[in-house]
Amino acid sequence: MELHQIRYFVALSRSLNFTRAAERCNITQPALTKAIQRLEGELGGELIYRERQFTKLTELGKLVLPRLEEILSAADDARRSAEDFRKRKETPLKIGLSTSVSAALLGAIAPKIVALHPTLQIDVVEAPTADLLTLLFEGEIAAALSGDLADMPGRLYDWKLFEEGTVVQVSPHHPLAKSPSIPPAALREQIWIYQPGCKITARFWERHFAGLNPPQVSHRGRHTSHLQEMIAAGLGIMLAPEHMPCPSSVVARAIQGDSLRRAVHLLIVGGRRRSAPLESFIRTARDYDWKEHVRSVAAVNSGYHAGVRAPTRAERPQRAAAENSRV
Repeated sequence: MELHQIRYFVALSRSLNFTRAAERCNITQPALTKAIQRLEGELGGELIYRERQFTKLTELGKLVLPRLEEILSAADDARRSAEDFRKRKETPLKIGLSTSVSAALLGAIAPKIVALHPTLQIDVVEAPTADLLTLLFEGEIAAALSGDLADMPGRLYDWKLFEEGTVVQVSPHHPLAKSPSIPPAALREQIWIYQPGCKITARFWERHFAGLNPPQVSHRGRHTSHLQEMIAAGLGIMLAPEHMPCPSSVVARAIQGDSLRRAVHLLIVGGRRRSAPLESFIRTARDYDWKEHVRSVAAVNSGYHAGVRAPTRAERPQRAAAENSRV
């Protein structure tokens, strides 16, 4: 059954006139007649009853017409969608983030990419690493930013963007916030706030708490911002990668002697055609000075002292001007 046969039959069912139906379909009447006959052969019976000047649908024709109209309508909708897609100047760029990677990394490079593609729409998908791999292979996302993978599938292209350490995020009023760094032993009796599936926390606990009482976990949550609100309220502490920004109500502290580090990777599926925005994303992500970015975030996260935050780059000129005005 061909789509053009369905289209011809639907046109004929509306006019019940072979000549007018052929004109509407922009074909000759013999060609329309032949197409209808082939469709009748496939469906196993006559669809049109024709006797001299009298033409009408047969019972079989009336039965199949609604279904064939649905097929034709769906095909037209698909064609219009495809045309709309082709007319778009840019296609959406879908980027996946693992649960331990902050969207702040996208915020650092997105302005440069949008400057190159002004109509670009960036869609962010946050999911555990295993789910991100599935989304990559199924084509649901174009690229992903993730922590270290235990096993790297062969079809993936992988670029290591940077390495980073682990910090403790606490309330500025927490006793641990008084020191610039914290010994691991001081963390054993603390109340923890935990993000399920966080490999950083699991590795840290395995390294430092093995053979001891398990950590006391008071609250859990999937979203980092929710967990940081709990930290700000003094409900516990949380491990986080260095690049993870703190809100103004939370500070980060280093861990003394801790060598636990991980890399953040850019992942795409190899062998696929890359859009221009994706190429720009890959190039920008690889060329960006991530080492300086992590250093800058760490400085802001640490603050000057408990309860006081270091100014951001945008705030520094304003603060300097204010101090000069007081001199």
